Amino acid sequence: MLEIIAIISVSKTIREIALSKRLKPAKYIIIMIVLWLGFELLGGIIGAIIFGAGLESYLIAIVGAGIGGYLGYNIAQKAEPNIISE
Repeated sequence: MLEIIAIISVSKTIREIALSKRLKPAKYIIIMIVLWLGFELLGGIIGAIIFGAGLESYLIAIVGAGIGGYLGYNIAQKAEPNIISE
């Protein structure tokens, strides 16, 4: 449940960043969610290989999710603004 709240919160922040740069926010939100879930899955797999099924593998998965979320946020933050007026 907390992870869903965090994804929604980061998505709202990315939306504001994209709109301030006159970019379409959906693209950056989707990138963030894919990176978040992808790194979480990768972290879970790596944690399960190293530690087996347990708390340690879950913690590695959460760290992976955080890294994915940060990368998605960072991509939106560093995106070039759209200077062409429509």
